[in-house]
Amino acid sequence: MASLARANILLQNKRLKRALDRLSARHDRPMPPATPREEALVADLRRRVAALGLPSTGNAQPSERVWRRFAELFREAVLREDPRGFLRWPAIAKAMFVSNQPYLSLELLALRSRRDWQRRWRPALRESPVGHPVPFWALPWSSGNLIHHAYHLAQFEARTGRPANRFPSVIEFGGGYGSMCRLFHQLGFSGRYVIHDLPPFSALQAFYLESLGLPLVDPDRLAGADRGVACVSDPAALAGALRWAGASRALFVATWSLSETPAAVRDTIMPVVAECAGVLVAYWRTFEEMNNHEYFRDWAAAHPEFAWSQRPIVSLPEHFYLFGVRPGARS
Repeated sequence: MASLARANILLQNKRLKRALDRLSARHDRPMPPATPREEALVADLRRRVAALGLPSTGNAQPSERVWRRFAELFREAVLREDPRGFLRWPAIAKAMFVSNQPYLSLELLALRSRRDWQRRWRPALRESPVGHPVPFWALPWSSGNLIHHAYHLAQFEARTGRPANRFPSVIEFGGGYGSMCRLFHQLGFSGRYVIHDLPPFSALQAFYLESLGLPLVDPDRLAGADRGVACVSDPAALAGALRWAGASRALFVATWSLSETPAAVRDTIMPVVAECAGVLVAYWRTFEEMNNHEYFRDWAAAHPEFAWSQRPIVSLPEHFYLFGVRPGARS
Protein backbone atom coordinates (compact mmCIF):
# COMPACT_ATOMS: atom_id res chain seq x y z
CA MET A 1 0.00 0.00 0.00
CA ALA A 2 2.83 2.41 0.82
CA SER A 3 4.44 1.77 -2.57
CA LEU A 4 1.13 2.39 -4.35
CA ALA A 5 0.58 5.64 -2.45
CA ARG A 6 4.08 6.83 -3.33
CA ALA A 7 3.53 5.97 -7.01
CA ASN A 8 0.29 7.99 -6.99
CA ILE A 9 2.07 10.99 -5.47
CA LEU A 10 4.81 10.80 -8.10
CA LEU A 11 2.22 10.61 -10.87
CA GLN A 12 0.36 13.64 -9.48
CA ASN A 13 3.63 15.57 -9.26
CA LYS A 14 4.45 14.74 -12.88
CA ARG A 15 1.05 15.95 -14.01
CA LEU A 16 1.37 19.12 -11.96
CA LYS A 17 4.85 19.79 -13.33
CA ARG A 18 3.56 19.46 -16.88
CA ALA A 19 0.87 22.02 -16.08
CA LEU A 20 3.44 24.38 -14.53
CA ASP A 21 5.72 23.92 -17.55
CA ARG A 22 2.85 25.11 -19.76
CA LEU A 23 2.46 28.24 -17.62
CA SER A 24 6.22 28.80 -17.72
CA ALA A 25 6.28 28.46 -21.52
CA ARG A 26 4.17 31.63 -21.84
CA HIS A 27 7.17 33.60 -20.61
CA ASP A 28 9.81 31.70 -22.58
CA ARG A 29 11.83 33.42 -25.28
CA PRO A 30 14.19 32.04 -27.95
CA MET A 31 17.91 32.66 -27.69
CA PRO A 32 19.10 35.72 -29.62
CA PRO A 33 21.97 35.44 -32.13
CA ALA A 34 25.40 35.01 -30.56
CA THR A 35 27.54 38.08 -29.96
CA PRO A 36 31.25 38.03 -30.82
CA ARG A 37 32.08 37.77 -27.11
CA GLU A 38 29.73 34.80 -26.71
CA GLU A 39 31.26 33.10 -29.73
CA ALA A 40 34.73 33.52 -28.24
CA LEU A 41 33.62 32.08 -24.87
CA VAL A 42 31.95 29.12 -26.58
CA ALA A 43 35.08 28.42 -28.63
CA ASP A 44 37.23 28.51 -25.49
CA LEU A 45 34.87 26.14 -23.67
CA ARG A 46 34.95 23.69 -26.55
CA ARG A 47 38.75 23.80 -26.70
CA ARG A 48 39.04 23.13 -22.97
CA VAL A 49 36.54 20.27 -22.97
CA ALA A 50 37.91 18.67 -26.16
CA ALA A 51 41.37 18.56 -24.58
CA LEU A 52 40.07 16.45 -21.70
CA GLY A 53 40.18 12.68 -21.96
CA LEU A 54 37.03 10.62 -21.50
CA PRO A 55 36.59 9.56 -17.85
CA SER A 56 37.22 5.90 -17.10
CA THR A 57 34.54 3.95 -15.24
CA GLY A 58 36.63 0.80 -14.83
CA ASN A 59 36.85 0.11 -11.10
CA ALA A 60 34.65 2.99 -9.94
CA GLN A 61 32.01 2.61 -7.24
CA PRO A 62 28.35 2.95 -8.38
CA SER A 63 28.13 6.52 -7.06
CA GLU A 64 31.28 7.47 -8.96
CA ARG A 65 30.12 5.87 -12.20
CA VAL A 66 27.00 8.06 -12.18
CA TRP A 67 29.02 11.27 -12.35
CA ARG A 68 31.67 9.94 -14.72
CA ARG A 69 28.94 8.95 -17.15
CA PHE A 70 27.38 12.39 -16.78
CA ALA A 71 30.74 14.00 -17.52
CA GLU A 72 30.94 11.94 -20.70
CA LEU A 73 27.45 13.01 -21.81
CA PHE A 74 28.28 16.62 -21.07
CA ARG A 75 31.48 16.46 -23.11
CA GLU A 76 29.60 15.06 -26.09
CA ALA A 77 26.94 17.77 -25.84
CA VAL A 78 29.47 20.62 -25.64
CA LEU A 79 31.08 19.50 -28.87
CA ARG A 80 27.77 18.88 -30.64
CA GLU A 81 25.26 21.46 -29.34
CA ASP A 82 25.25 25.24 -28.79
CA PRO A 83 26.61 25.76 -25.24
CA ARG A 84 24.75 29.06 -24.99
CA GLY A 85 21.65 26.95 -24.29
CA PHE A 86 23.27 24.34 -22.05
CA LEU A 87 20.60 24.61 -19.35
CA ARG A 88 18.11 23.03 -21.77
CA TRP A 89 20.26 19.94 -22.39
CA PRO A 90 18.59 16.83 -20.91
CA ALA A 91 21.66 15.77 -18.91
CA ILE A 92 22.07 19.22 -17.34
CA ALA A 93 18.34 19.56 -16.68
CA LYS A 94 18.35 16.21 -14.88
CA ALA A 95 21.46 16.70 -12.75
CA MET A 96 22.04 20.45 -12.29
CA PHE A 97 18.94 22.50 -13.07
CA VAL A 98 15.50 22.11 -11.46
CA SER A 99 12.83 24.13 -13.23
CA ASN A 100 9.12 23.93 -12.38
CA GLN A 101 9.05 21.14 -9.82
CA PRO A 102 6.04 21.58 -7.49
CA TYR A 103 8.17 21.72 -4.33
CA LEU A 104 9.84 24.91 -5.58
CA SER A 105 6.58 26.78 -5.01
CA LEU A 106 6.85 25.92 -1.30
CA GLU A 107 10.44 27.16 -1.24
CA LEU A 108 9.49 30.42 -2.95
CA LEU A 109 6.67 30.88 -0.44
CA ALA A 110 9.15 30.39 2.41
CA LEU A 111 11.48 33.01 0.91
CA ARG A 112 8.61 35.46 0.41
CA SER A 113 7.60 35.06 4.06
CA ARG A 114 10.96 36.37 5.26
CA ARG A 115 11.05 39.89 6.63
CA ASP A 116 13.97 40.75 4.34
CA TRP A 117 12.35 39.36 1.16
CA GLN A 118 11.85 42.69 -0.60
CA ARG A 119 15.16 44.20 0.48
CA ARG A 120 17.49 41.23 0.11
CA TRP A 121 16.21 38.04 -1.44
CA ARG A 122 13.96 39.35 -4.20
CA PRO A 123 16.73 41.38 -5.91
CA ALA A 124 19.11 38.40 -5.65
CA LEU A 125 16.70 36.14 -7.55
CA ARG A 126 17.03 38.07 -10.82
CA GLU A 127 18.00 35.41 -13.38
CA SER A 128 20.57 35.87 -16.14
CA PRO A 129 19.96 34.79 -19.76
CA VAL A 130 23.28 32.90 -19.80
CA GLY A 131 22.59 29.23 -20.51
CA HIS A 132 19.00 29.99 -21.59
CA PRO A 133 17.34 29.03 -18.28
CA VAL A 134 13.70 27.97 -18.12
CA PRO A 135 11.66 30.75 -16.45
CA PHE A 136 9.89 29.81 -13.22
CA TRP A 137 6.13 29.80 -13.67
CA ALA A 138 5.35 31.96 -10.59
CA LEU A 139 8.35 34.29 -10.88
CA PRO A 140 9.15 34.45 -14.61
CA TRP A 141 12.14 36.77 -14.27
CA SER A 142 13.80 34.13 -12.08
CA SER A 143 14.31 30.36 -12.35
CA GLY A 144 13.44 27.39 -10.21
CA ASN A 145 17.09 26.56 -9.75
CA LEU A 146 17.98 30.01 -8.46
CA ILE A 147 15.02 29.89 -6.05
CA HIS A 148 16.16 26.44 -4.88
CA HIS A 149 19.67 27.71 -4.12
CA ALA A 150 18.35 30.78 -2.32
CA TYR A 151 16.18 28.54 -0.16
CA HIS A 152 19.26 26.60 1.00
CA LEU A 153 21.08 29.78 2.01
CA ALA A 154 18.00 31.17 3.76
CA GLN A 155 17.57 27.93 5.72
CA PHE A 156 21.23 28.00 6.75
CA GLU A 157 20.83 31.56 7.97
CA ALA A 158 17.60 30.76 9.84
CA ARG A 159 19.17 27.80 11.67
CA THR A 160 22.59 29.26 12.43
CA GLY A 161 22.02 33.01 12.57
CA ARG A 162 24.93 33.50 10.12
CA PRO A 163 24.28 35.05 6.69
CA ALA A 164 26.13 32.77 4.28
CA ASN A 165 27.33 35.62 2.06
CA ARG A 166 29.11 37.31 4.97
CA PHE A 167 31.76 34.63 5.36
CA PRO A 168 35.00 36.05 3.95
CA SER A 169 35.51 32.98 1.76
CA VAL A 170 33.57 30.03 0.42
CA ILE A 171 34.71 26.55 -0.59
CA GLU A 172 32.13 24.79 -2.73
CA PHE A 173 32.47 21.12 -3.57
CA GLY A 174 30.70 20.20 -6.79
CA GLY A 175 29.54 23.60 -7.99
CA GLY A 176 27.14 22.52 -10.75
CA TYR A 177 27.39 25.10 -13.49
CA GLY A 178 28.21 27.96 -11.09
CA SER A 179 24.72 29.08 -10.06
CA MET A 180 25.34 29.01 -6.30
CA CYS A 181 28.49 31.07 -6.74
CA ARG A 182 26.50 33.55 -8.83
CA LEU A 183 23.84 33.80 -6.08
CA PHE A 184 26.46 34.51 -3.39
CA HIS A 185 27.71 37.45 -5.45
CA GLN A 186 24.18 38.72 -6.10
CA LEU A 187 23.67 38.71 -2.33
CA GLY A 188 26.74 40.94 -1.91
CA PHE A 189 29.58 38.45 -1.41
CA SER A 190 32.92 39.96 -2.40
CA GLY A 191 35.53 37.57 -1.01
CA ARG A 192 37.42 34.51 -2.23
CA TYR A 193 35.36 31.69 -3.72
CA VAL A 194 36.77 28.26 -4.61
CA ILE A 195 34.80 25.67 -6.62
CA HIS A 196 36.24 22.14 -6.72
CA ASP A 197 34.79 19.81 -9.34
CA LEU A 198 35.51 17.36 -12.12
CA PRO A 199 37.48 18.92 -15.02
CA PRO A 200 34.58 19.19 -17.52
CA PHE A 201 32.42 20.97 -14.97
CA SER A 202 35.23 23.29 -13.93
CA ALA A 203 35.35 24.32 -17.59
CA LEU A 204 31.57 24.85 -17.61
CA GLN A 205 31.72 26.94 -14.43
CA ALA A 206 34.45 29.14 -15.88
CA PHE A 207 32.36 29.60 -19.06
CA TYR A 208 29.23 30.50 -17.09
CA LEU A 209 30.82 32.82 -14.55
CA GLU A 210 32.97 34.59 -17.13
CA SER A 211 29.83 35.10 -19.25
CA LEU A 212 28.30 36.82 -16.22
CA GLY A 213 31.35 39.03 -15.80
CA LEU A 214 32.32 37.66 -12.38
CA PRO A 215 36.01 37.97 -11.43
CA LEU A 216 37.65 34.66 -12.32
CA VAL A 217 41.14 34.07 -10.95
CA ASP A 218 43.57 31.73 -12.68
CA PRO A 219 44.42 28.96 -10.14
CA ASP A 220 48.09 29.40 -11.09
CA ARG A 221 48.01 33.13 -10.28
CA LEU A 222 46.19 33.35 -6.96
CA ALA A 223 48.95 35.22 -5.13
CA GLY A 224 47.98 38.85 -4.79
CA ALA A 225 44.29 38.38 -5.64
CA ASP A 226 42.24 39.59 -2.69
CA ARG A 227 38.93 38.43 -4.21
CA GLY A 228 37.52 36.41 -7.08
CA VAL A 229 36.52 32.89 -8.10
CA ALA A 230 38.91 29.97 -8.66
CA CYS A 231 37.52 26.90 -10.48
CA VAL A 232 39.81 23.96 -9.77
CA SER A 233 39.87 20.22 -10.33
CA ASP A 234 43.56 19.32 -10.11
CA PRO A 235 44.65 18.27 -6.56
CA ALA A 236 47.70 20.55 -6.60
CA ALA A 237 45.61 23.50 -7.75
CA LEU A 238 43.04 22.70 -5.05
CA ALA A 239 45.72 22.78 -2.33
CA GLY A 240 46.86 26.22 -3.48
CA ALA A 241 43.29 27.49 -3.74
CA LEU A 242 42.49 26.30 -0.21
CA ARG A 243 45.50 28.19 1.16
CA TRP A 244 44.37 31.25 -0.80
CA ALA A 245 40.80 31.06 0.53
CA GLY A 246 41.81 30.41 4.13
CA ALA A 247 39.69 27.43 5.18
CA SER A 248 39.59 28.48 8.83
CA ARG A 249 37.42 31.46 7.86
CA ALA A 250 35.47 29.76 5.05
CA LEU A 251 31.98 28.40 4.63
CA PHE A 252 32.02 24.92 3.09
CA VAL A 253 29.10 24.33 0.69
CA ALA A 254 28.03 21.04 -0.89
CA THR A 255 24.43 20.68 -2.05
CA TRP A 256 24.01 16.98 -2.86
CA SER A 257 27.43 16.74 -4.48
CA LEU A 258 29.24 15.33 -1.45
CA SER A 259 26.45 12.83 -0.80
CA GLU A 260 26.85 11.49 -4.36
CA THR A 261 30.52 10.57 -4.01
CA PRO A 262 32.10 7.31 -2.80
CA ALA A 263 33.90 6.96 0.51
CA ALA A 264 37.36 7.30 -1.07
CA VAL A 265 36.53 10.77 -2.40
CA ARG A 266 34.99 11.84 0.89
CA ASP A 267 38.11 10.79 2.74
CA THR A 268 40.06 13.44 0.82
CA ILE A 269 37.45 16.21 1.31
CA MET A 270 36.21 15.80 4.88
CA PRO A 271 39.52 16.95 6.45
CA VAL A 272 39.00 20.23 4.55
CA VAL A 273 35.45 20.47 5.91
CA ALA A 274 36.76 20.00 9.45
CA GLU A 275 38.98 23.08 9.06
CA CYS A 276 36.19 25.42 7.95
CA ALA A 277 34.27 27.97 10.00
CA GLY A 278 30.89 26.88 8.69
CA VAL A 279 29.29 23.91 6.90
CA LEU A 280 26.26 23.80 4.59
CA VAL A 281 25.55 20.34 3.23
CA ALA A 282 22.37 19.03 1.59
CA TYR A 283 22.10 15.31 0.94
CA TRP A 284 19.99 12.30 0.00
CA ARG A 285 19.28 9.83 2.80
CA THR A 286 20.94 7.17 0.64
CA PHE A 287 22.69 7.27 -2.74
CA GLU A 288 23.81 4.11 -4.52
CA GLU A 289 26.09 2.29 -2.05
CA MET A 290 26.23 5.13 0.55
CA ASN A 291 24.01 5.56 3.63
CA ASN A 292 24.40 9.32 3.86
CA HIS A 293 22.24 9.92 6.90
CA GLU A 294 24.37 7.67 9.06
CA TYR A 295 27.58 8.96 7.52
CA PHE A 296 26.90 12.66 8.20
CA ARG A 297 25.35 11.97 11.60
CA ASP A 298 28.44 10.09 12.73
CA TRP A 299 30.82 12.64 11.20
CA ALA A 300 29.08 15.51 12.97
CA ALA A 301 29.16 13.63 16.29
CA ALA A 302 32.93 13.22 15.86
CA HIS A 303 33.36 17.01 15.48
CA PRO A 304 31.79 18.63 18.56
CA GLU A 305 33.76 21.84 17.90
CA PHE A 306 30.83 22.81 15.64
CA ALA A 307 27.30 23.65 16.70
CA TRP A 308 25.28 21.31 14.46
CA SER A 309 21.78 21.26 13.03
CA GLN A 310 20.84 18.11 11.13
CA ARG A 311 17.25 18.18 9.92
CA PRO A 312 14.92 17.09 7.11
CA ILE A 313 14.36 19.38 4.14
CA VAL A 314 10.66 20.21 4.50
CA SER A 315 10.09 20.57 0.77
CA LEU A 316 11.94 17.33 -0.15
CA PRO A 317 11.09 14.11 1.72
CA GLU A 318 14.08 11.81 2.29
CA HIS A 319 16.53 14.71 1.85
CA PHE A 320 18.35 16.48 4.68
CA TYR A 321 20.48 19.44 5.69
CA LEU A 322 23.59 19.39 7.82
CA PHE A 323 24.43 22.89 9.02
CA GLY A 324 27.35 23.66 11.28
CA VAL A 325 29.19 26.71 12.60
CA ARG A 326 32.07 27.07 14.97
CA PRO A 327 30.85 29.06 17.99
CA GLY A 328 32.64 32.39 18.00
CA ALA A 329 33.74 32.11 14.37
CA ARG A 330 33.51 35.50 12.65
CA SER A 331 31.53 35.92 9.44
